[in-house]
Amino acid sequence: MSVPVRLSWLHTRGARVAQCLLLAASLSSALAAQTAASADSARVAGWRSDLLLLEREAKRVHAGPTRPAHTPAFAAAVADLAARVPTLPDRRIVVEIQRLMARLGDGHSLVYPAPAARASFAMLPIDVYLFADGLYIVAGRDSAASLVGQRITRIGGLEPSAVIRRLEPYISRDNAVGVQAFASLYLLLPPFLEAVGAAPDSSRVVLELADAAGVRRTVTLRATAPRRSLRTLPRPPGSGPVPLWLQHPDRNLWMSPLAHDGLYVQFNQVADGPTTSLAAFSTQLHERLADGSVKYLVVDVRHNTGGNNRLLDPLLATLGAWADEVQSRSLYVLTSRSTFSAAQNFINRLERRVPRTVFAGEPSMSSPNFTGEDFPVPLPFSGLTVSISNRYWQDSDPSDRRPFIAPQLDLRLRGTDWLAGRDPVLERVLERVLERVLERVPQAERAATPRRQRPDVRSARPPG
Repeated sequence: MSVPVRLSWLHTRGARVAQCLLLAASLSSALAAQTAASADSARVAGWRSDLLLLEREAKRVHAGPTRPAHTPAFAAAVADLAARVPTLPDRRIVVEIQRLMARLGDGHSLVYPAPAARASFAMLPIDVYLFADGLYIVAGRDSAASLVGQRITRIGGLEPSAVIRRLEPYISRDNAVGVQAFASLYLLLPPFLEAVGAAPDSSRVVLELADAAGVRRTVTLRATAPRRSLRTLPRPPGSGPVPLWLQHPDRNLWMSPLAHDGLYVQFNQVADGPTTSLAAFSTQLHERLADGSVKYLVVDVRHNTGGNNRLLDPLLATLGAWADEVQSRSLYVLTSRSTFSAAQNFINRLERRVPRTVFAGEPSMSSPNFTGEDFPVPLPFSGLTVSISNRYWQDSDPSDRRPFIAPQLDLRLRGTDWLAGRDPVLERVLERVLERVLERVPQAERAATPRRQRPDVRSARPPG
């Protein structure tokens, strides 16, 4: 074969090889595109099937008396989200489903923030609490532990109050107090902050912090493994005094003596404890009160987020009998933004049983009549589980439209109080008790008693 012929043959062969390679690449690219399109089509269909199930179950079981799941507005919101599924990442669809749940108008209908196939629920390595004087970091993990006690002045360049206002449509709640309570969760979830323009993406958040001296600095926190956010306010940092109400939030029920013949009872969960049932504790409390030495009772439900309200009767009977026996006895109930669900049932019934009860602290997180009961509904494609409230508690008069039980002694905790180990709510109750004690003291002795004498509510310790 001559050289020109050989070169011509090689050129022809090379062209054919190139054509084959191009064809293979085109086929591979087309196959990849077809696979991606197929996967995206399956993803869109999967999310839409979850939304269809959610809408159907909400109509079937949600117990809201105004039937919000049956309104045109709810149907339109579901349809709008279904239409946007192809353009939204999974994390944003999860955020928008929580927005749908908030439309149902109660604090029990929500997306459980637990890891799922389509949602990680990674969280910032801190816990926060909205005090009367600002948003503070109250707990931190690993290197973020050094941030505890600092006040957050900016979140992604926005004031915390502005971020919380933007989050309101995503927060399930019975009343406005629920925004303060649940904000402590959603402020830790970067996809929610990203959705409201307070984070650059779903993995990190930029915070501006101020220390006790007012010195400001900027930190960037990255999302870490999902976990349970704090259910209660923790102890203040350092080795200083720990107020009575923060000493044992892990115990369902316990009691401790107070100055001037008082008794403090902390009721943290409407549930039987690991060693003592609620009924058994009620018997112990009855025995403690039987000798008539207790002149006033303080029942603290500031950590109580609910439980099984069918367990309440023995405790209500004990407290009611004690109050009925001597009309001059005083009953104080301390409430907060965490007083919710079955704890709301408790204060409703106690208010009726002992009408002279004095409430102190923050308004409760539920209404006297409220929609509330966990009813889990798994969404198969995403792996999410939502709760749809399937029970309405008409626990008060049908005409009772109060959004919460408002305390006669309305007192809000400040971050500076928490850091100093103070409890202004219990302090104010004990001041009121002292005022009543002084009213019974003869004038000559009263003049010798300091008016601002204040019992030390921080040093009291529960028995055992």
